[in-house]
Amino acid sequence: MLSLKANQRKFYKEVWEVALPISMQSLLQYALGMVDQVMVGQLGETIIASVGLGGRLTFVYTVGVMGLANGAGVFIAQYWGKKEKDKISFLVGDLLKIGFLVMLLGIALSVLFPSQVLSLFSNDEEVIHYGGLYQQIVAVGFPAILLSAAYSSSLRSIGKAKLVMQLSFIKVIVNTVVNYWLIFGGFGVPAMGMEGAAWATVISMWVEAIALWGIMQWENYPGNVKMSHLFHFDKSAIYPLLSVSAPLILGDMSWAIGETCYSMIYGKMGTVDIAAMTMTLPLQMLSIGFFMGLASAAAIVIGYQLGQNNILKAKVYATKLLKLTVISSLIVAVMITLLTPLYIKLYQVTDEVALVTVELCYIFAFLLPCKMSNFILAAGVLRSGGDTKFTTGLGMFSTWIFSIPLGILAAFVFDLSIFWVYIVVSLEEYLRLALYLWRKNSGKWAKNLVNNG
Repeated sequence: MLSLKANQRKFYKEVWEVALPISMQSLLQYALGMVDQVMVGQLGETIIASVGLGGRLTFVYTVGVMGLANGAGVFIAQYWGKKEKDKISFLVGDLLKIGFLVMLLGIALSVLFPSQVLSLFSNDEEVIHYGGLYQQIVAVGFPAILLSAAYSSSLRSIGKAKLVMQLSFIKVIVNTVVNYWLIFGGFGVPAMGMEGAAWATVISMWVEAIALWGIMQWENYPGNVKMSHLFHFDKSAIYPLLSVSAPLILGDMSWAIGETCYSMIYGKMGTVDIAAMTMTLPLQMLSIGFFMGLASAAAIVIGYQLGQNNILKAKVYATKLLKLTVISSLIVAVMITLLTPLYIKLYQVTDEVALVTVELCYIFAFLLPCKMSNFILAAGVLRSGGDTKFTTGLGMFSTWIFSIPLGILAAFVFDLSIFWVYIVVSLEEYLRLALYLWRKNSGKWAKNLVNNG
Protein backbone atom coordinates (compact mmCIF):
# COMPACT_ATOMS: atom_id res chain seq x y z
CA MET A 1 0.00 0.00 0.00
CA LEU A 2 2.82 2.39 0.91
CA SER A 3 4.59 1.53 -2.33
CA LEU A 4 1.39 2.25 -4.28
CA LYS A 5 0.98 5.64 -2.59
CA ALA A 6 4.64 6.43 -3.21
CA ASN A 7 4.20 5.61 -6.90
CA GLN A 8 1.08 7.79 -7.02
CA ARG A 9 2.99 10.70 -5.49
CA LYS A 10 5.88 10.18 -7.89
CA PHE A 11 3.52 10.17 -10.87
CA TYR A 12 1.70 13.36 -9.88
CA LYS A 13 5.03 15.01 -9.04
CA GLU A 14 6.36 14.20 -12.52
CA VAL A 15 3.20 15.49 -14.18
CA TRP A 16 3.04 18.63 -12.03
CA GLU A 17 6.70 19.50 -12.63
CA VAL A 18 6.16 19.39 -16.39
CA ALA A 19 2.55 20.56 -16.64
CA LEU A 20 2.67 23.57 -14.33
CA PRO A 21 5.36 25.54 -16.21
CA ILE A 22 3.83 24.65 -19.59
CA SER A 23 0.34 25.53 -18.39
CA MET A 24 1.63 28.81 -17.02
CA GLN A 25 3.35 29.49 -20.34
CA SER A 26 0.14 28.72 -22.22
CA LEU A 27 -1.90 30.89 -19.87
CA LEU A 28 0.59 33.72 -20.27
CA GLN A 29 0.55 33.26 -24.04
CA TYR A 30 -3.23 33.51 -24.17
CA ALA A 31 -3.22 36.30 -21.61
CA LEU A 32 -1.20 38.16 -24.23
CA GLY A 33 -4.00 37.53 -26.72
CA MET A 34 -6.56 38.63 -24.17
CA VAL A 35 -4.66 41.87 -23.52
CA ASP A 36 -4.71 42.52 -27.26
CA GLN A 37 -8.40 41.70 -27.44
CA VAL A 38 -9.51 43.83 -24.49
CA MET A 39 -7.47 46.86 -25.57
CA VAL A 40 -8.65 46.54 -29.16
CA GLY A 41 -12.14 46.00 -27.73
CA GLN A 42 -12.19 49.66 -26.76
CA LEU A 43 -12.10 50.54 -30.49
CA GLY A 44 -15.49 48.98 -31.37
CA GLU A 45 -16.91 45.76 -32.81
CA THR A 46 -15.69 46.40 -36.39
CA ILE A 47 -12.06 46.50 -35.23
CA ILE A 48 -12.66 43.48 -32.97
CA ALA A 49 -13.92 41.53 -36.00
CA SER A 50 -11.01 42.80 -38.14
CA VAL A 51 -8.36 41.69 -35.65
CA GLY A 52 -10.13 38.36 -35.12
CA LEU A 53 -10.24 37.57 -38.82
CA GLY A 54 -6.86 39.19 -39.53
CA GLY A 55 -5.24 36.80 -37.10
CA ARG A 56 -6.63 33.63 -38.69
CA LEU A 57 -3.72 33.12 -41.10
CA THR A 58 -1.25 33.65 -38.25
CA PHE A 59 -3.22 31.07 -36.27
CA VAL A 60 -3.00 28.50 -39.08
CA TYR A 61 0.74 29.16 -39.54
CA THR A 62 1.42 28.90 -35.81
CA VAL A 63 -0.48 25.63 -35.55
CA GLY A 64 1.49 24.20 -38.49
CA VAL A 65 4.82 25.18 -36.97
CA MET A 66 3.79 23.90 -33.55
CA GLY A 67 2.70 20.61 -35.12
CA LEU A 68 6.21 20.19 -36.52
CA ALA A 69 7.77 21.20 -33.19
CA ASN A 70 5.53 18.81 -31.25
CA GLY A 71 6.42 16.00 -33.63
CA ALA A 72 10.09 16.67 -32.96
CA GLY A 73 9.28 16.84 -29.25
CA VAL A 74 8.07 13.22 -29.33
CA PHE A 75 11.56 12.12 -30.45
CA ILE A 76 13.39 14.57 -28.17
CA ALA A 77 11.54 13.23 -25.11
CA GLN A 78 12.38 9.65 -26.04
CA TYR A 79 16.03 10.47 -26.88
CA TRP A 80 16.27 12.26 -23.53
CA GLY A 81 14.77 9.25 -21.76
CA LYS A 82 17.30 7.05 -23.55
CA LYS A 83 20.19 9.44 -22.66
CA GLU A 84 21.12 10.09 -26.32
CA LYS A 85 21.55 13.86 -25.96
CA ASP A 86 23.83 14.33 -28.98
CA LYS A 87 21.03 13.60 -31.46
CA ILE A 88 18.73 16.35 -30.19
CA SER A 89 20.51 19.34 -31.81
CA PHE A 90 20.48 17.67 -35.23
CA LEU A 91 16.77 16.97 -34.78
CA VAL A 92 16.04 20.63 -33.95
CA GLY A 93 18.14 21.67 -36.97
CA ASP A 94 15.95 19.48 -39.18
CA LEU A 95 12.88 21.04 -37.57
CA LEU A 96 14.08 24.56 -38.45
CA LYS A 97 14.87 23.62 -42.06
CA ILE A 98 11.44 22.15 -42.68
CA GLY A 99 9.76 24.97 -40.75
CA PHE A 100 11.51 27.56 -42.91
CA LEU A 101 9.57 26.35 -45.96
CA VAL A 102 6.28 26.61 -44.05
CA MET A 103 7.27 30.13 -42.96
CA LEU A 104 7.91 31.29 -46.53
CA LEU A 105 4.43 30.17 -47.58
CA GLY A 106 2.83 31.93 -44.60
CA ILE A 107 4.65 35.20 -45.27
CA ALA A 108 3.80 35.11 -48.98
CA LEU A 109 0.07 34.72 -48.30
CA SER A 110 0.10 37.37 -45.56
CA VAL A 111 2.02 40.03 -47.45
CA LEU A 112 0.90 39.49 -51.06
CA PHE A 113 -2.73 38.34 -50.74
CA PRO A 114 -4.21 39.63 -47.45
CA SER A 115 -7.40 41.07 -48.96
CA GLN A 116 -8.06 37.95 -51.02
CA VAL A 117 -7.66 35.76 -47.92
CA LEU A 118 -9.86 38.00 -45.74
CA SER A 119 -12.61 38.22 -48.37
CA LEU A 120 -13.23 34.52 -47.73
CA PHE A 121 -14.31 35.37 -44.18
CA SER A 122 -16.40 38.50 -44.50
CA ASN A 123 -18.41 40.62 -46.92
CA ASP A 124 -17.70 43.77 -44.88
CA GLU A 125 -15.18 45.87 -46.85
CA GLU A 126 -14.06 47.75 -43.74
CA VAL A 127 -13.36 44.51 -41.88
CA ILE A 128 -11.41 43.16 -44.88
CA HIS A 129 -9.31 46.34 -45.12
CA TYR A 130 -8.34 46.54 -41.46
CA GLY A 131 -7.93 42.78 -41.11
CA GLY A 132 -5.58 42.64 -44.10
CA LEU A 133 -3.47 45.47 -42.70
CA TYR A 134 -3.25 43.69 -39.33
CA GLN A 135 -2.14 40.44 -40.99
CA GLN A 136 0.58 42.14 -43.07
CA ILE A 137 2.15 43.64 -39.95
CA VAL A 138 1.98 40.47 -37.84
CA ALA A 139 3.72 38.48 -40.62
CA VAL A 140 6.95 40.29 -39.63
CA GLY A 141 6.91 38.04 -36.55
CA PHE A 142 6.63 34.74 -38.43
CA PRO A 143 10.39 33.89 -38.20
CA ALA A 144 10.21 34.55 -34.45
CA ILE A 145 7.28 32.13 -34.10
CA LEU A 146 9.34 29.40 -35.79
CA LEU A 147 12.41 29.96 -33.59
CA SER A 148 10.35 30.07 -30.40
CA ALA A 149 8.43 26.91 -31.30
CA ALA A 150 11.62 24.96 -32.02
CA TYR A 151 13.56 25.99 -28.93
CA SER A 152 10.55 25.86 -26.58
CA SER A 153 9.73 22.31 -27.67
CA SER A 154 13.34 21.24 -27.14
CA LEU A 155 13.64 22.85 -23.70
CA ARG A 156 10.31 21.45 -22.49
CA SER A 157 11.23 17.95 -23.64
CA ILE A 158 14.48 17.98 -21.62
CA GLY A 159 12.78 19.19 -18.45
CA LYS A 160 13.38 22.94 -18.79
CA ALA A 161 9.72 23.93 -19.05
CA LYS A 162 10.08 26.40 -16.17
CA LEU A 163 12.62 28.42 -18.15
CA VAL A 164 10.27 28.62 -21.14
CA MET A 165 7.49 29.78 -18.82
CA GLN A 166 9.66 32.57 -17.41
CA LEU A 167 10.44 33.86 -20.90
CA SER A 168 6.75 33.78 -21.78
CA PHE A 169 6.06 35.92 -18.73
CA ILE A 170 8.55 38.50 -20.00
CA LYS A 171 6.88 38.36 -23.41
CA VAL A 172 3.46 39.11 -21.90
CA ILE A 173 4.83 42.03 -19.88
CA VAL A 174 6.49 43.50 -22.99
CA ASN A 175 3.33 43.01 -25.04
CA THR A 176 1.08 44.60 -22.41
CA VAL A 177 3.24 47.70 -21.98
CA VAL A 178 3.96 48.21 -25.69
CA ASN A 179 0.32 47.45 -26.56
CA TYR A 180 -0.99 50.22 -24.35
CA TRP A 181 1.71 52.60 -25.54
CA LEU A 182 1.18 52.05 -29.28
CA ILE A 183 -2.62 51.65 -29.28
CA PHE A 184 -3.37 54.75 -27.21
CA GLY A 185 -0.16 56.74 -27.81
CA GLY A 186 2.23 58.54 -25.47
CA PHE A 187 5.88 59.53 -25.03
CA GLY A 188 5.97 61.21 -28.41
CA VAL A 189 4.21 58.38 -30.26
CA PRO A 190 0.74 59.09 -31.73
CA ALA A 191 -2.14 56.70 -31.04
CA MET A 192 -1.90 53.91 -33.63
CA GLY A 193 -5.05 51.96 -32.73
CA MET A 194 -5.24 48.54 -34.34
CA GLU A 195 -1.85 48.92 -36.06
CA GLY A 196 -0.29 49.55 -32.66
CA ALA A 197 -1.69 46.25 -31.38
CA ALA A 198 -0.18 44.44 -34.37
CA TRP A 199 3.28 45.98 -33.90
CA ALA A 200 3.21 45.29 -30.16
CA THR A 201 2.52 41.63 -30.91
CA VAL A 202 5.45 41.50 -33.35
CA ILE A 203 7.84 43.15 -30.89
CA SER A 204 6.92 40.73 -28.09
CA MET A 205 7.36 37.75 -30.45
CA TRP A 206 10.91 38.82 -31.30
CA VAL A 207 11.81 39.52 -27.67
CA GLU A 208 10.90 35.93 -26.77
CA ALA A 209 12.65 34.39 -29.79
CA ILE A 210 15.90 36.31 -29.28
CA ALA A 211 15.91 35.49 -25.55
CA LEU A 212 15.41 31.76 -26.27
CA TRP A 213 18.17 31.76 -28.87
CA GLY A 214 20.56 33.58 -26.53
CA ILE A 215 19.93 31.18 -23.64
CA MET A 216 20.40 28.13 -25.86
CA GLN A 217 23.72 29.54 -27.08
CA TRP A 218 24.92 30.59 -23.62
CA GLU A 219 24.00 27.38 -21.78
CA ASN A 220 24.58 25.07 -24.76
CA TYR A 221 21.52 22.99 -23.91
CA PRO A 222 20.69 19.88 -25.98
CA GLY A 223 18.84 21.31 -28.97
CA ASN A 224 21.23 24.24 -29.38
CA VAL A 225 21.59 24.59 -33.16
CA LYS A 226 24.89 25.53 -34.80
CA MET A 227 25.50 26.12 -38.51
CA SER A 228 26.78 22.53 -38.78
CA HIS A 229 23.38 21.26 -37.65
CA LEU A 230 21.54 23.39 -40.22
CA PHE A 231 23.68 22.20 -43.12
CA HIS A 232 23.74 18.59 -41.99
CA PHE A 233 21.41 16.33 -43.98
CA ASP A 234 20.72 12.80 -42.80
CA LYS A 235 17.91 11.09 -44.68
CA SER A 236 17.72 8.33 -42.07
CA ALA A 237 17.04 10.94 -39.35
CA ILE A 238 14.66 13.19 -41.30
CA TYR A 239 12.42 10.35 -42.49
CA PRO A 240 11.35 9.21 -38.99
CA LEU A 241 10.77 12.85 -38.01
CA LEU A 242 8.55 13.41 -41.04
CA SER A 243 6.79 10.07 -40.59
CA VAL A 244 5.55 11.27 -37.19
CA SER A 245 5.42 15.02 -37.86
CA ALA A 246 3.77 14.97 -41.29
CA PRO A 247 0.53 13.38 -40.07
CA LEU A 248 0.74 15.60 -36.99
CA ILE A 249 1.14 18.75 -39.08
CA LEU A 250 -1.56 17.58 -41.48
CA GLY A 251 -3.89 16.89 -38.58
CA ASP A 252 -3.15 20.14 -36.77
CA MET A 253 -3.38 22.14 -40.00
CA SER A 254 -6.62 20.38 -40.89
CA TRP A 255 -7.97 21.35 -37.47
CA ALA A 256 -6.69 24.94 -37.81
CA ILE A 257 -8.10 25.33 -41.32
CA GLY A 258 -11.33 23.77 -40.06
CA GLU A 259 -11.48 26.34 -37.26
CA THR A 260 -10.81 28.98 -39.90
CA CYS A 261 -13.71 27.63 -41.96
CA TYR A 262 -15.93 28.01 -38.90
CA SER A 263 -14.80 31.65 -38.82
CA MET A 264 -15.77 31.92 -42.48
CA ILE A 265 -19.25 30.63 -41.63
CA TYR A 266 -19.62 33.01 -38.69
CA GLY A 267 -18.18 35.92 -40.68
CA LYS A 268 -20.62 35.43 -43.53
CA MET A 269 -23.46 35.35 -40.99
CA GLY A 270 -22.66 38.95 -40.08
CA THR A 271 -20.28 41.30 -38.26
CA VAL A 272 -22.19 40.94 -34.97
CA ASP A 273 -21.76 37.15 -35.02
CA ILE A 274 -18.06 37.16 -35.87
CA ALA A 275 -17.39 39.93 -33.32
CA ALA A 276 -19.14 37.88 -30.63
CA MET A 277 -17.24 34.72 -31.54
CA THR A 278 -13.96 36.67 -31.59
CA MET A 279 -14.69 37.97 -28.10
CA THR A 280 -15.12 34.43 -26.79
CA LEU A 281 -11.74 33.26 -28.08
CA PRO A 282 -9.48 34.74 -25.36
CA LEU A 283 -11.68 33.25 -22.63
CA GLN A 284 -11.73 29.91 -24.43
CA MET A 285 -7.96 29.87 -24.92
CA LEU A 286 -7.25 30.89 -21.32
CA SER A 287 -9.44 27.97 -20.24
CA ILE A 288 -7.61 25.61 -22.56
CA GLY A 289 -4.20 26.90 -21.41
CA PHE A 290 -4.06 24.60 -18.40
CA PHE A 291 -4.88 21.56 -20.52
CA MET A 292 -2.14 22.41 -23.01
CA GLY A 293 0.28 21.95 -20.13
CA LEU A 294 -1.38 18.70 -19.15
CA ALA A 295 -1.27 17.42 -22.76
CA SER A 296 2.41 18.32 -23.09
CA ALA A 297 3.09 16.68 -19.73
CA ALA A 298 1.28 13.56 -20.93
CA ALA A 299 3.34 13.40 -24.13
CA ILE A 300 6.60 13.96 -22.26
CA VAL A 301 6.02 11.83 -19.14
CA ILE A 302 4.53 8.93 -21.12
CA GLY A 303 7.22 9.40 -23.78
CA TYR A 304 9.93 8.97 -21.14
CA GLN A 305 8.40 5.63 -20.14
CA LEU A 306 8.03 4.45 -23.73
CA GLY A 307 11.65 5.41 -24.47
CA GLN A 308 12.70 3.13 -21.61
CA ASN A 309 10.40 0.30 -22.79
CA ASN A 310 8.11 0.66 -19.74
CA ILE A 311 5.02 0.05 -21.88
CA LEU A 312 2.68 -1.06 -19.08
CA LYS A 313 3.54 1.95 -16.91
CA ALA A 314 2.93 4.25 -19.90
CA LYS A 315 -0.60 2.83 -20.28
CA VAL A 316 -1.32 3.28 -16.56
CA TYR A 317 -0.11 6.88 -16.77
CA ALA A 318 -2.44 7.48 -19.72
CA THR A 319 -5.50 6.40 -17.72
CA LYS A 320 -4.55 8.52 -14.72
CA LEU A 321 -4.03 11.59 -16.89
CA LEU A 322 -7.44 11.18 -18.53
CA LYS A 323 -9.17 11.01 -15.12
CA LEU A 324 -7.28 14.12 -14.00
CA THR A 325 -8.43 15.91 -17.16
CA VAL A 326 -12.12 15.17 -16.61
CA ILE A 327 -12.07 16.43 -13.02
CA SER A 328 -10.07 19.55 -13.91
CA SER A 329 -12.26 20.43 -16.89
CA LEU A 330 -15.43 20.29 -14.79
CA ILE A 331 -13.91 22.79 -12.34
CA VAL A 332 -12.82 25.12 -15.17
CA ALA A 333 -16.28 24.89 -16.78
CA VAL A 334 -17.93 26.12 -13.58
CA MET A 335 -15.44 29.00 -13.39
CA ILE A 336 -16.22 30.05 -16.98
CA THR A 337 -19.94 30.06 -16.24
CA LEU A 338 -19.46 32.29 -13.20
CA LEU A 339 -16.93 34.70 -14.74
CA THR A 340 -18.43 35.25 -18.20
CA PRO A 341 -20.75 38.16 -17.21
CA LEU A 342 -17.78 40.00 -15.67
CA TYR A 343 -15.59 39.30 -18.70
CA ILE A 344 -18.09 40.87 -21.12
CA LYS A 345 -17.97 44.15 -19.19
CA LEU A 346 -14.35 44.65 -20.30
CA TYR A 347 -15.54 45.49 -23.83
CA GLN A 348 -17.18 48.54 -25.37
CA VAL A 349 -19.75 46.77 -27.58
CA THR A 350 -23.50 46.87 -28.23
CA ASP A 351 -25.94 44.94 -26.03
CA GLU A 352 -26.64 42.58 -28.94
CA VAL A 353 -22.98 41.58 -29.29
CA ALA A 354 -22.64 41.19 -25.51
CA LEU A 355 -25.69 38.90 -25.27
CA VAL A 356 -24.54 36.63 -28.11
CA THR A 357 -21.06 36.42 -26.57
CA VAL A 358 -22.45 35.30 -23.20
CA GLU A 359 -24.52 32.56 -24.85
CA LEU A 360 -21.49 31.26 -26.78
CA CYS A 361 -19.33 31.19 -23.65
CA TYR A 362 -21.96 29.12 -21.82
CA ILE A 363 -22.05 26.58 -24.67
CA PHE A 364 -18.25 26.33 -24.56
CA ALA A 365 -18.34 25.70 -20.79
CA PHE A 366 -20.83 22.85 -21.28
CA LEU A 367 -18.66 21.26 -23.99
CA LEU A 368 -15.35 21.69 -22.15
CA PRO A 369 -15.02 18.24 -20.46
CA CYS A 370 -15.56 16.48 -23.79
CA LYS A 371 -13.28 18.87 -25.71
CA MET A 372 -10.43 18.57 -23.20
CA SER A 373 -10.67 14.79 -22.96
CA ASN A 374 -10.22 14.69 -26.73
CA PHE A 375 -7.33 17.13 -26.47
CA ILE A 376 -5.44 15.08 -23.86
CA LEU A 377 -6.03 11.81 -25.70
CA ALA A 378 -4.92 13.12 -29.10
CA ALA A 379 -2.21 15.65 -28.22
CA GLY A 380 -0.89 13.83 -25.16
CA VAL A 381 -1.54 10.10 -24.89
CA LEU A 382 -1.70 8.92 -28.51
CA ARG A 383 0.93 11.41 -29.69
CA SER A 384 3.46 10.17 -27.10
CA GLY A 385 3.70 6.86 -28.95
CA GLY A 386 3.74 8.42 -32.42
CA ASP A 387 0.16 7.35 -33.19
CA THR A 388 -0.33 10.46 -35.31
CA LYS A 389 -1.83 8.78 -38.38
CA PHE A 390 -4.89 7.71 -36.38
CA THR A 391 -5.40 11.11 -34.74
CA THR A 392 -4.94 12.87 -38.08
CA GLY A 393 -7.38 10.62 -39.93
CA LEU A 394 -10.03 10.91 -37.25
CA GLY A 395 -9.59 14.67 -36.92
CA MET A 396 -9.91 15.23 -40.66
CA PHE A 397 -12.97 12.98 -40.92
CA SER A 398 -14.83 14.52 -37.99
CA THR A 399 -14.05 18.08 -39.11
CA TRP A 400 -14.46 17.94 -42.87
CA ILE A 401 -17.01 15.16 -43.38
CA PHE A 402 -19.11 15.76 -40.29
CA SER A 403 -18.78 19.17 -38.64
CA ILE A 404 -18.23 21.72 -41.42
CA PRO A 405 -20.98 20.39 -43.75
CA LEU A 406 -23.42 20.40 -40.81
CA GLY A 407 -22.35 23.94 -39.94
CA ILE A 408 -22.95 25.15 -43.50
CA LEU A 409 -26.38 23.51 -43.56
CA ALA A 410 -27.31 24.98 -40.17
CA ALA A 411 -26.18 28.51 -41.07
CA PHE A 412 -27.16 28.91 -44.71
CA VAL A 413 -29.84 26.30 -45.45
CA PHE A 414 -31.81 26.24 -42.19
CA ASP A 415 -30.81 29.83 -41.32
CA LEU A 416 -30.24 29.05 -37.63
CA SER A 417 -28.78 31.57 -35.18
CA ILE A 418 -25.10 31.40 -34.22
CA PHE A 419 -26.16 29.85 -30.89
CA TRP A 420 -27.47 26.72 -32.67
CA VAL A 421 -24.79 26.74 -35.37
CA TYR A 422 -22.09 26.57 -32.69
CA ILE A 423 -23.85 23.64 -31.02
CA VAL A 424 -24.20 21.79 -34.34
CA VAL A 425 -20.52 22.16 -35.33
CA SER A 426 -19.47 20.98 -31.85
CA LEU A 427 -21.33 17.65 -32.01
CA GLU A 428 -18.29 16.04 -33.64
CA GLU A 429 -16.47 16.24 -30.29
CA TYR A 430 -18.59 13.36 -28.98
CA LEU A 431 -17.86 11.23 -32.05
CA ARG A 432 -14.13 11.78 -31.61
CA LEU A 433 -14.23 11.03 -27.89
CA ALA A 434 -15.76 7.60 -28.47
CA LEU A 435 -13.13 6.67 -31.07
CA TYR A 436 -10.18 8.11 -29.12
CA LEU A 437 -11.20 6.08 -26.07
CA TRP A 438 -11.44 2.95 -28.22
CA ARG A 439 -7.94 3.58 -29.58
CA LYS A 440 -6.48 4.27 -26.13
CA ASN A 441 -7.97 1.10 -24.68
CA SER A 442 -6.61 -0.97 -27.60
CA GLY A 443 -3.03 -0.16 -26.53
CA LYS A 444 -1.85 0.03 -30.16
CA TRP A 445 -0.53 3.55 -29.65
CA ALA A 446 2.05 2.60 -26.98
CA LYS A 447 5.24 2.24 -29.05
CA ASN A 448 8.93 2.84 -28.42
CA LEU A 449 10.07 4.96 -31.39
CA VAL A 450 13.80 5.16 -30.66
CA ASN A 451 14.78 1.67 -29.57
CA ASN A 452 13.79 -1.64 -31.09
CA GLY A 453 15.47 -3.58 -28.36
